[in-house]
Amino acid sequence: MQIPEQFLPYNEKTCIFVCDHVHAKVYQAFQNDFNFFEEVTDTRAKLDDIERYSQGDGSLHFSAQDEGFKEREAHLFYKQLARKLFDLKQSQSFEKLVLVLPEEDKNIFVDLLHEDVKHSIEQIVPKQLTNLSEDQLVEAIDKARRII
Repeated sequence: MQIPEQFLPYNEKTCIFVCDHVHAKVYQAFQNDFNFFEEVTDTRAKLDDIERYSQGDGSLHFSAQDEGFKEREAHLFYKQLARKLFDLKQSQSFEKLVLVLPEEDKNIFVDLLHEDVKHSIEQIVPKQLTNLSEDQLVEAIDKARRII
């Protein structure tokens, strides 16, 4: 898609990485072009699925009481995403990186990134925006870019 003229252009090849703990969308931006590149979804079994499966015959055989399970699950997915960003950086798919992820996951995710990827971070937008359309996403990121 073409970024409307009222929005700031991207002067360098930029990866826009929009994610949460189960879903990620990767976009490439350069000048006034903003293009969808890839979508990544966590395909591992979720805690809710495990509990639902274990209750299949009406009796509770297993109760996932482990409070840290969801955090470990998210950590594993973020680790997978960090590897994806490293591979993209190694293939020279981007020079700059804009991360869009929930505030509460920001430090966890950034800590998992390779140093080369960390050095390419231009901005972190601490918001949950994975469900926005491309137009809405471009607008939200542009607002955040104007603040810094």
